[in-house]
Amino acid sequence: MDGEFNISAKLEELACSSNRFSSPVKPQIDYEQEYIEIFRAFGLSEFEIEDQLDKWELSKLKAERFYKRNPKYRIIHEILDGIYADVAHVDPRDQELISYNIAVVLFVVLLAGVSNCNDDAEIAEFWFFNNMELQHLVPGMPSPKHMISDETVRTIRKLVPEDVMHAIFTKYFNKVKVSIADMIKNKDYDSQNYRKTLGGDGQELRATYREGSFSRKKKGGHGVSIYDCDSQEVVGFKTVHRKNQEVQAFIDILDKITIDEDAIFYADALNLRDILISYLDFRNIDWFFPVKENNGNKDLRDVI
Repeated sequence: MDGEFNISAKLEELACSSNRFSSPVKPQIDYEQEYIEIFRAFGLSEFEIEDQLDKWELSKLKAERFYKRNPKYRIIHEILDGIYADVAHVDPRDQELISYNIAVVLFVVLLAGVSNCNDDAEIAEFWFFNNMELQHLVPGMPSPKHMISDETVRTIRKLVPEDVMHAIFTKYFNKVKVSIADMIKNKDYDSQNYRKTLGGDGQELRATYREGSFSRKKKGGHGVSIYDCDSQEVVGFKTVHRKNQEVQAFIDILDKITIDEDAIFYADALNLRDILISYLDFRNIDWFFPVKENNGNKDLRDVI
């Protein structure tokens, strides 16, 4: 049984195949002077520059600690190697003369997308404001003096056909998730001895726009679903206008499905509300929620 759940070992094995990109933590390179020149160009005072340089040292320490505690995350190297192998043929630039490695740029594009930065200008801003952390975590990052522009982001993204881009991210970012899912699946599951577990969550419908608004950040809906962790199926879905309406959506979905009285329901801290807890208790469904200071739960969190 232990071998089936050894996720760290599997990720470590996957990461060890990396050979193109070097260690992401580069203590031998000191970019302090480059950052000073950049910050001065942006009009920062000497005191503000000192604060920024403190962040540079802190980001290095955090990165070193991160990799020391989580060696499996060297999988970043393997992913970069794979991306480069898949897209190198579409890059006509002389690799000895370029500042922006195509695989590194595409990797940062993905990270920016996770942070809801999707157009070229937003990605360039993400590159700038997170540059110190990226320098230590992403091997192959160009030096700070090569802050990327939205035009450069656009140029590199256009090099890669859309179907190739989709295939890259499906291949290198889904395969780890799928591998972990296979490893943690309970192969000895017996419905007679296990309690049903349901997870509730909501997700912004990012391809929508709110009626009457032209802002890309104002979405037209928020999808709420409940997932049966045993059958690995979505058992209910509802669209609401905002994230803070998830609680009522959960109740509406649960009203329409049959659940064993000893089932377990869990969701994030945003949904730790009296109305939902009372409903679950009424249905004799046990529940798990993380506790944060939001929703008036500060006193409860302090007691815990």
